[in-house]
Amino acid sequence: MASPSTQLDEGLSSGLRALSSRVMNDPSSSAIVIVFTLFLVLCTTRIVSGLNLASHKVGDDAAKPVPMLPYWIPFLGHVLSFATDPKGLMQGARDKTPHGAFAIHMAGTAHNVFVTPSLVKRILAKRASVLEFISIEWFILNRVFGAPKHVKDAYLDNFPAFFEVDSGVLLRGPGFVKMLATAVRAMEEQIPELVSFTSSPIDQSMWERVSDVNVVEGSRGEVVEANLFVLLRNFLGQVATSSLMGRAFQDNFPEVLQHLWTFDRNFPWLLSGLPRWLPVPGLTRAHLARRQLHRAVEAWHVALDLLEEGEDPGVEWREMDDVSDYMRGRYKVWKTTGLTPKERAPADFSIVWAMNANANNLCVWMVMRILADPSLARQVRDEIKPYVSVTQPEPILGMASSPRMKMSAEGLATQCPLFKGTYLESLRLDSASSSVRVVKEDFTIRESDSDAARAGVAAETYAVKAGSYVQIPHHVHQTDPRYYPDPKVFDPTRFRVPGNPSAVDAGTLKPYGGGHSMCKGRNFAERECLAFVAGILMLWDIEPADGKEWRIPGHISATGVALPAKEIRVRIRRREVD
Repeated sequence: MASPSTQLDEGLSSGLRALSSRVMNDPSSSAIVIVFTLFLVLCTTRIVSGLNLASHKVGDDAAKPVPMLPYWIPFLGHVLSFATDPKGLMQGARDKTPHGAFAIHMAGTAHNVFVTPSLVKRILAKRASVLEFISIEWFILNRVFGAPKHVKDAYLDNFPAFFEVDSGVLLRGPGFVKMLATAVRAMEEQIPELVSFTSSPIDQSMWERVSDVNVVEGSRGEVVEANLFVLLRNFLGQVATSSLMGRAFQDNFPEVLQHLWTFDRNFPWLLSGLPRWLPVPGLTRAHLARRQLHRAVEAWHVALDLLEEGEDPGVEWREMDDVSDYMRGRYKVWKTTGLTPKERAPADFSIVWAMNANANNLCVWMVMRILADPSLARQVRDEIKPYVSVTQPEPILGMASSPRMKMSAEGLATQCPLFKGTYLESLRLDSASSSVRVVKEDFTIRESDSDAARAGVAAETYAVKAGSYVQIPHHVHQTDPRYYPDPKVFDPTRFRVPGNPSAVDAGTLKPYGGGHSMCKGRNFAERECLAFVAGILMLWDIEPADGKEWRIPGHISATGVALPAKEIRVRIRRREVD
């Protein structure tokens, strides 16, 4: 006996033949027939794809294909749903598939999606020969960051060398210590100058000029209003970029951060691959911003080349001793490739973007979420106080000086469990990263009995075929009530280790991915965020400008950590120094 899907196909073919005959005999009815035909095709596609999910048998040990979610549109499958509401698609599927494994159909290609922790852990542990990610990285570097296609071989051939620089400097060693120390020192010097208490743009810092700073109270301007997200994001961007590229980079290109934010906001338009000439404002802005960023990084490479050759790069580039060991390591690799500064620029621009796109946003969410709970803010300030020393210098000629601050980034990261919990909890609530791999070899994977028990089902084994993709949307797990009770509630204590209140454990939280492609800058980002937020909390009082309680804004999806759905207008005053 024929299967339901076969019978359905035969019935659909017969119906389409009859409709075609009617159109030929009566052209006036063609419009109705076309509409009806489209309706029939959509419904048939939905029914047949739904049969695939319904036929997925459970309860035995045999390896099964990952069940495909039903869809309406032939070939395209879930493309439109993924483009318009990826989070809704993934979270809805998670709630309908207790095993946390499902597939989506993307323009003829199967994407196997895994969200259950045991499956994710085993996926990320697979060898690169089974699950490969370098081609994904090149695809993004080419399409989004604009790397020319002819440099592909030079990049891929030298990937191991770049990987070694990443691992050797960003994860450990004197290079990491030096870059972090540079960033912390800049924070110690500049956080006391976060706002200048002046309405004159000439006397303001760059981050103030873009934040609509306004003196609102006091003869000496003790209180100012500002847009919090723009202010803190740009402040930290200045610190992070200078610690990475050296101060001359931003001195010569003071608008680089604004171009970076424009590029980041329109990242999806570049990823879409739409032709540049389409009259889409976001697409045009993204290309223009990318061009300016290429120009800046290219000029930086030209200056390094001239210095390397013993030539004068010009007075504006003579001071480049503060370029990080990490970027100098990458530069040494580039020099072995024979590529020009213009050809190198897109890849190193991607590093500048990665340094700023997520950590800066996360810091603002941390500040808001901590200050929104006065009790939590008091506890955090008490906990971090031993690692953030603030002193008030004696007045000079009767004029008060800004406070002086010294911070221990290591102490904040290892000795402050509640504060560390706010970092992890902000990552859980406000980040939405994904890991993607290309399947090169067939493999099977089985979920753990404990994960299956949480869903009240028996553990399953899945067969994944070569030629498909594996996708891990980490944010889907981060809001799963089976692992995070009251998942919408900000609770930094949920990461405490039972029986050891002085320790925290991220557990199954993996916002930085895993395996060979895990974000190499995660240790730097963590310590940078903790130091910055600690400095802000100890030196500044911040409250909503309307005098009401804090209202945490909604999210605008971004490439990693979300943007706030609306700007947060605040009043800022300096805290009294004990």
